[in-house]
Amino acid sequence: MSMSNMFSTRPSTSSAASELASWLQGHMSEMVKTSDPEEFKRLFNDIFADNAKFHINGEDMKREDLLNRMMERKKNQQSANMEVRGMVAVPRDENRPEMGGYAGSFVITTIQRKDSNKIYRAIVCANLDIENSNSSRGARDGRKITRVHEVAIETEEEK
Repeated sequence: MSMSNMFSTRPSTSSAASELASWLQGHMSEMVKTSDPEEFKRLFNDIFADNAKFHINGEDMKREDLLNRMMERKKNQQSANMEVRGMVAVPRDENRPEMGGYAGSFVITTIQRKDSNKIYRAIVCANLDIENSNSSRGARDGRKITRVHEVAIETEEEK
């Protein structure tokens, strides 16, 4: 394989790419900010496909295990924020960003708990595949993350 074929040369600065990145960032931000467990589950189910595959820090993880792990982190959440340090999105179809594509993100999430003087922080670099199971135009947005490859470091620090 030549170097010129190794990397995609499709532009990721198009309006379709911006729309896909905006969709992803909006959904991720909602998940981080909510402190209501039922709302979190709904948001998780809205963004991740039922058959999504997760590969985190070199290990495969089941969808349900990831949900439980994320819910445990958010237990007694007082406040949270997400800082996107970088995001690249490449849509499958430049004319139909709702059809999904691929995204890479570098995100820092910070959670302050009500019952602790510690701050939870995760620094995450993730590559995501996004697909749309609903292919008809004008219907509800059917985009879901179907695959996650992530490396992350998690810390708890004193305030």
